[in-house]
Amino acid sequence: MDDVHDILDTITDEQSRSILALLSKSELNIQQISDTLNIPLSTAYRKVKKLDDLKLIKKLK
Repeated sequence: MDDVHDILDTITDEQSRSILALLSKSELNIQQISDTLNIPLSTAYRKVKKLDDLKLIKKLK
């Protein structure tokens, strides 16, 4: 049940939804996400990590 709660919390977060929308259109790195959304690099990293941990995105090397 915690996973469902975490997923719902994440997808209701505006910045996380914006990241999901961006990544649905093209592959971007953390710096590009930060620049495009005008959010701090640390915030972009944290949000992407959470999305990856929840398996809502897949990081490419």
